[in-house]
Amino acid sequence: MLQILSYKNDQLSTTRHRLASIANISAKTQEIGATATKKANEAAPVIGEKMKSLASAIREKAPRLATSASKVADGLESASNYLQEKKFDHLGEDIQAFYHLRLALSCS
Repeated sequence: MLQILSYKNDQLSTTRHRLASIANISAKTQEIGATATKKANEAAPVIGEKMKSLASAIREKAPRLATSASKVADGLESASNYLQEKKFDHLGEDIQAFYHLRLALSCS
């Protein structure tokens, strides 16, 4: 009987340790997600502005390639507008969801 109780106590201790590890990893994941969100929100407008400049340069320098150059410039300008307007606040949530999915898959 004492062996069974000892075994159960060991299992409980191991489970508590695993839960503490999961909580620590989850907290770290939230921190990484918040950092990624902040960095993406800071970088997107800068990248978008550079893309817009590139689109303008293509239009200026390649008037003879009107159709192709115009399509490339339009695509760059569209992506530029998206990056300048988009907020990446959901990025942290996506990282957390991915972590939880991976955790669930590894436990099954």
